[in-house]
Amino acid sequence: MLIIPFNFVKKIKRTSKNKMKDVLNLRKEISHVMEKKFHISTMIILAAVIIVIGSSLIYITGIQAGMEMKLDSKIISNYNEVQSEIEKHENKKPILVEEYYVKELVKKGILLYDSIGSVEAFKQISDSNGEFIEGEKYLFVLSTDGIIKAHPAFPNLIGINRTNNVDIDGYSYSNAILNMATEKGAWIRYKFENPVSGQIEGKKTWVVRHDDYIFGVGIYEDINKIDIQDIEAKEIIQQSIILFNKYGKEKSFEIFNNPENGFVKGEQYLFVINTDGIIEVHTVFPNLIGNDYSNFIDQDNYNVGSAILNIVTEKGAWIRYKFENPVSGQIENKKIWAVRNNDYIFAWSIYGEDVERLEAEEIQAKEFVKQGIILFNKYGKEKSFEIFNNPENGFVKGEQYLFVEDYNGFTRVIPAFPQYIDVDFSEYRDSDGLLVQEIIQKAATINGGWAYYKFDNPSGDIGQKKSWVVKRGDYIFGSGVYIGPA
Repeated sequence: MLIIPFNFVKKIKRTSKNKMKDVLNLRKEISHVMEKKFHISTMIILAAVIIVIGSSLIYITGIQAGMEMKLDSKIISNYNEVQSEIEKHENKKPILVEEYYVKELVKKGILLYDSIGSVEAFKQISDSNGEFIEGEKYLFVLSTDGIIKAHPAFPNLIGINRTNNVDIDGYSYSNAILNMATEKGAWIRYKFENPVSGQIEGKKTWVVRHDDYIFGVGIYEDINKIDIQDIEAKEIIQQSIILFNKYGKEKSFEIFNNPENGFVKGEQYLFVINTDGIIEVHTVFPNLIGNDYSNFIDQDNYNVGSAILNIVTEKGAWIRYKFENPVSGQIENKKIWAVRNNDYIFAWSIYGEDVERLEAEEIQAKEFVKQGIILFNKYGKEKSFEIFNNPENGFVKGEQYLFVEDYNGFTRVIPAFPQYIDVDFSEYRDSDGLLVQEIIQKAATINGGWAYYKFDNPSGDIGQKKSWVVKRGDYIFGSGVYIGPA
């Protein structure tokens, strides 16, 4: 009879949560089948005893063997199918698999601590040959006052106070861990020595606060710097909102405004404004706290303050503008990830977007459309169109602006040309004789598309234009880039 390889459960270290459920369900199925076979065997023996016919016993045994072969065949087939799905998932999402393993290792450490207490648990966790270290992944534990309690990769750190430790970029990662870790867990990114390579590398660590300790496991990363910054921006904003909701305004803002608490990272930093536009948190420019930001205009005459107040929602939004870099002291391109939470807007700043003008404007066009649709879904047609059509509300940036048309050809939103609002453009042709409304309607899909035509430029000329257009209900949302003269 075939032997079922139960050790596939060890795949938990390399597979996603959903697929592991399939594996565990399959294991239950196998156990269930084995129980069935036991009952079948018992019934056959009883029948054999009662009937006492040797030939019948042989016949029944043959049936049993055939059933076992069929059942084993089904088990092996299911096992192979699940294994195949696991491998496909691993190939597609290796990072998600690692993240799942990291979180499971943290859970395992906490369960051990709960079951046998801190002294014995920390001893087992710190065993460099134990089950809490695998290659460059390991569990560490520190107390909420910053003392390392367990560390299998660097046991020399045990007992050392890590408060105020900074990485090679000057980032106070230890304080970030102490301040941002919650019972639900948080990701913290910094640079640290890889115990396998011996090199300082980028690292993201999953940390969970439990009782008076913080349990953490990290992943050493090798991905694009910009991707890391974007992900990190969203994670830090999420963590800051969690702290705000837990501790309230006074205590959380005190934490945020202290540059040693992990909310400043080089030229990146957190700031918070209330929905009246008043700055309440600014970790690198404390002199700005209390200032009214509602109508702040950048070097390109973009109304940044109004854009933030009107565009940012609970789902978050990217806003791009120019502002002083605290490291270089120069006015530079900047983008922020901002999220509205109750009466406040939390934002994380990233400088130095090195993109060509056209690429940057294409990104901006898509952002305008995305932000417009979010507000439209939240506030409805009347209120959102009123916001969009006010050029002071952040939906005009130089030559770029949001526009909205209906399928009858009427322009409902166009803040750069208020004289065109509610004008019928259904028969409008550009200088090449192309029916612009038809071009836009053909390009617009739920997922968006680019439409090419010629149209008025707010600078006063007719220009070649490409517009990102997206269909939503009875309307088309669009924003364009002027790519050259007509």
